[in-house]
Amino acid sequence: MQNNISPEEKLLRLIKGETQKAKPPRKEKPVFQKQRFSLKDLRPIPINHFLMAVFLILGIYLMADLFISRSGMIEEEVLSLRDLEGGVLEMPPMSVASQKPLSYYTESLQARNLFAAQDTQDTQAKVTASFLEMVSKLKLQGIISGPNPQAIIEDTKTRQVYFVAPGENIGEIKLKMILPGKVKLNYYGQETELAL
Repeated sequence: MQNNISPEEKLLRLIKGETQKAKPPRKEKPVFQKQRFSLKDLRPIPINHFLMAVFLILGIYLMADLFISRSGMIEEEVLSLRDLEGGVLEMPPMSVASQKPLSYYTESLQARNLFAAQDTQDTQAKVTASFLEMVSKLKLQGIISGPNPQAIIEDTKTRQVYFVAPGENIGEIKLKMILPGKVKLNYYGQETELAL
């Protein structure tokens, strides 16, 4: 008999709250449940065991080293105290012939400047050769005149062009001065010119 109910009647009964079968209310589970924390849940991975063992061995080694080295120092202190108890330790006398007068040392210190670079002919020749080699790779392409003049210099080896003002460097070579049709370059006190 209830199978012959029209859809309208079903809707009406639903609105009024009448249902065919009373369904028990559903219990909703909470989305987040509190879990009890236990130390048994913590299980370190094997690498932690390895690292703990390494630190333990390292700690034992450092402690042993500290006590062993300290005991050696104590023995040395005891020996030195025993020597002092017997009397004053004496140093072997220095021979007068091995001692030189103060004037010997002051003259040798005044003869050379301790804070200046030592110039030797060999070093100077190497600097000159390297300077000439570096300059041979440079070519003056042009000069920009005006209140802030610049030289246009090309490195023929790397095919790189530099716009350089007086006082600026190309590597270790410093542009000292820009003159009409030429520039002066300086490399550790040595000068040369590049011309157009």
